[in-house]
Amino acid sequence: ENGDILLDAGMYERARERFIEAKKEARDSGYEEGKVQAEAGLLKADEALKEGEAALKSEAEDKAGKQMLGNTSAASGDTALNDKDYNLAKTNYETAKEIYEGLGDSEKVKEIEDKLKTLETKIKEKDDIKTKALEYETAGNNSDVAKDYKLAKENFDYARRLYRNLDMEVKVIEMDKKIEDIDKILKAEEESKEKEAQLSTQSTTQSVENIQSSEGES
Repeated sequence: ENGDILLDAGMYERARERFIEAKKEARDSGYEEGKVQAEAGLLKADEALKEGEAALKSEAEDKAGKQMLGNTSAASGDTALNDKDYNLAKTNYETAKEIYEGLGDSEKVKEIEDKLKTLETKIKEKDDIKTKALEYETAGNNSDVAKDYKLAKENFDYARRLYRNLDMEVKVIEMDKKIEDIDKILKAEEESKEKEAQLSTQSTTQSVENIQSSEGES
């Protein structure tokens, strides 16, 4: 009876001890029915213990799997952070944090929270650089419209450097094209000035020759 009570209370180890004692007492006293009841109780206790062990093992395996998934997500976040893919890094870190919270791993949660703070700082820095690059690009466009080509080229070059730092290849190509177009304009202007200078020199030379010729005739 004590074994049955402990069994119902989920105290399987102690219940098993009671059933073993009951079985021994029944055997020693020749109480066959009691022996059979004790053996039946002992079997129930053993089955309950096996089920409990299986459940614990399953729970441990499930926890280990989640822990591995959390670690993988955190590592993927680190890789994305190093590659400056901040959106992907944030997604992975948030996934890892959710998993660690579910596991009750406060130490890992704190570690991920610190990484998310660092990430937020880098995202802000990136946004600030992007804003500055856009300012230089806009200034370059305005100078281009005003035909201040040297200043336009200078601003486009500043914007290009910032876009390069942000790994924004499309914008870098755009700035390269703008700078190339301006270089063509500046080269054409320079060639035009040189041509005008040559014509002016030729004109001056011709004038001098004409004067000298006129004086000689006189």
